[in-house]
Amino acid sequence: MKERILSAALVLLREQGADAASARAICERVGIKAPTIYHHFGSLGGLHQAVIDATFAHAIARKNLVRSEDARTDIEYGWDAYVTFALEEPALFDMMNRQMTSGPLSAIGLASFAGLTENFTRLQEKGLLTTTPELAAQITWAAAHGVCCLAVAARFGGPFNPAMSTLLKKATLDALVA
Repeated sequence: MKERILSAALVLLREQGADAASARAICERVGIKAPTIYHHFGSLGGLHQAVIDATFAHAIARKNLVRSEDARTDIEYGWDAYVTFALEEPALFDMMNRQMTSGPLSAIGLASFAGLTENFTRLQEKGLLTTTPELAAQITWAAAHGVCCLAVAARFGGPFNPAMSTLLKKATLDALVA
C-alpha cells in the first residue's frame, strides 16, 4: 500500500505540482481514505518528502554507480547528476528547493552534502585543495544549485544555456582545486 501511495503521489507531483498532489487527489487515485496516508507517512508533507527523497535517492544512486579514484571526477559527476535531476524532475526539484529554504535539510540532502565534503577531503589529503573541504563543498553546492534553479526556471522562459553548467562547474573547481 505504501508503494502505491508513493507512486500515485509521484505521478501527481510530476504532472501537476505540489498543490495538485493533495491528500484527497492521492486518495482518489489509489482508492483509499486519508487516514491511510497519515498512517504510513505521518502527514501530507511527510508523503511529499518521501517522494522527493525516493526520487533524489535514485538520482544519487545513479551518480554513485560511477566512482573513480579521482575525487574531482566524482565531484564533476555529482554536479552533473544534480543538474540532471533538476532537468528531469523540475516539479520535485522545485519542491525540494522550497523545503531547503524553509527548514532543515532532509537526511538525503545532508548525506549528499557529506559525500561532497568527503570528496573534497580526498583532494585536501593530496594537497590539492585551496580552502577547507567544508567551504569547498558549500561553494560547489551553491554554484550547482544556482545552475539547477536557472534550469528549472527555463520552463517559464528564464535564461538557461546548458553550456553554462559546464563552464561554471569548471570555473568553480578550478578555483578550489590546485
